[in-house]
Amino acid sequence: MVIGEGLFSSFDNKPVLGTVKLKTNDFWKEIKKTRFIEQKSNHSWIRIDENDEKYGHLFLDNPKEFEEYDALVISDYNKCFLTEQNIIDISKNHPMVIIDSKRPLDVWAENCTFIKVNSQEYRNAKNITPKMKEKLIITLGPNGTWHQNKLYSVANVAIKNLSGARVILLFLVLWLSF
Repeated sequence: MVIGEGLFSSFDNKPVLGTVKLKTNDFWKEIKKTRFIEQKSNHSWIRIDENDEKYGHLFLDNPKEFEEYDALVISDYNKCFLTEQNIIDISKNHPMVIIDSKRPLDVWAENCTFIKVNSQEYRNAKNITPKMKEKLIITLGPNGTWHQNKLYSVANVAIKNLSGARVILLFLVLWLSF
C-alpha cells in the first residue's frame, strides 16, 4: 500500500512486488507540476505547482485498515494531505512503514521502520531522537547514501534526470526488506 501524493504513478499501476495500491488525494490528476530546467547543466531551478490547493486530506477512520499489506510507503510532500497524527497512527499500527517526507522531521516519524531524507531535510530536522537515527536513510546526491553509520558510495556519473530516483531508492529499500 502506498499512501501519499503520487508515488509509484510512473509504474502504470502494474504490480511490482505483488499488488501495489495507491491511496492518494481525489484530485491528483488536476495537479500540474512544471519544472524549469537549464538545458546545459540540467539544473532544476524552480518548480511551479498549479491546483495544489486541491490536495484534500486523508481521513483515517481506522489506522488498522492497512493490516493486509506487507509494507506501507508514505510519500508526504507536506501539502496537508497527511497530518503528523495520520503518520503516527499508521506507523504505530503497521510493522513496515517507509516514509519519505518533506516536512521537518520530528518525533511524529519515530515509529516508522525507515525514514528517507536528503541532506538538506536532515539539516532542517526539528528533532531526531536516538530511536530515529537508526532508521534514517540520508541521500547525499552524487556522494551516495548514509544509513546506520555507513556510507554507501555510488559511481561518479553524469546526472541527467532526478525524476524517479527517490522512487527507485524506496523500491530498493522495500525489496531488500523482504
